[in-house]
This record gives sequence, C-alpha cells and structure tokens, in this order.
Amino acid sequence: RYIGDWSSDVCSSDLGSEVDGRYVPLEIAIHDLPTNVERGSIVDIYAIAKNSAGSASLESTSLIASATTVIGVDRKGDLSGSVGVIVNIRNQNVLSLISQISEHRLLLVAHV
Repeated sequence: RYIGDWSSDVCSSDLGSEVDGRYVPLEIAIHDLPTNVERGSIVDIYAIAKNSAGSASLESTSLIASATTVIGVDRKGDLSGSVGVIVNIRNQNVLSLISQISEHRLLLVAHV
C-alpha cells in the first residue's frame, strides 16, 4: 500500500522501530527508486555526487545508510519526476544524509 500523505498512522507504525532511529523524508528521482519499493521495504541509500553540469559522477559514490526501513512512499509526484519516501535512519546517520541532499543525487537500492 502506498501512503498518499504523511498521516499519523505512519508515525505510530511499528515498522522500523529501531530505538535510535529517526524518520527522514526524502525526495527521490523516480528513476532512482525501484518500482517495487513500498512501506516495509529494506533499502540501502547511496549518494552520487553531481558535477557542475548536473550529471552524476560515479567516482564519488558513497553508501550513506544500509538496511534502512521504508516507512512510507508517496507516488503522487510520479508525473513531476520525483517520489516522496520516508525512511527510518539511525540517529548517527541523519546528519550525513541531510548534508548530502543538496550536492548529491540519492539512489535507493532495494533488498530482495
């Protein structure tokens, strides 16, 4: 089930109930999110640096968070080219993730 908006039932979910976790909303390009990712999916989050022309540089790719639980997916933005995703990030990784957003493209890789 896709979460159409970030309602209170998402916040009270037992998904990703890691003690030191934080729910972090992300805007992900539609082509950087596997189509089968939904609430409860486990993903790894990679940061791919953008060069000055706006394209990605694979040489400076880094793993930001691994085995992260997806708390919600809002696919209403599909037509705009982006998808809203809430993930449960370990507290010690939150600052690293947030600092990567402006200069990097975020790629979610689903566990199977």
